[in-house]
Amino acid sequence: MYPFEQRPDIFDTTVRLTPGQQQDPLAVLKEFCGDFDLSEVRTVLYQMLIVAIGSDHDDFQSGSQRKEAIHACLRVEECLEAIYLLAKEDNKQ
Repeated sequence: MYPFEQRPDIFDTTVRLTPGQQQDPLAVLKEFCGDFDLSEVRTVLYQMLIVAIGSDHDDFQSGSQRKEAIHACLRVEECLEAIYLLAKEDNKQ
């Protein structure tokens, strides 16, 4: 279980970003894109998915749970692509 899941008062808020990062989230995205190529992030995401759906963990026992995990990873990948486009656009300006 994710540690913040036990804290509903903070689970849907930012918990990792510093106050400065919260003021400039685009800088966080640009830094992320500078640290990792999109292909590297895709590979890590795919590896995490394989580990998750290939495990005996209770969260991935049913087909619908595995389908949901795959769908979530595909949506995260879409978000990652958008992040890289935003960072690229901002660097052009």
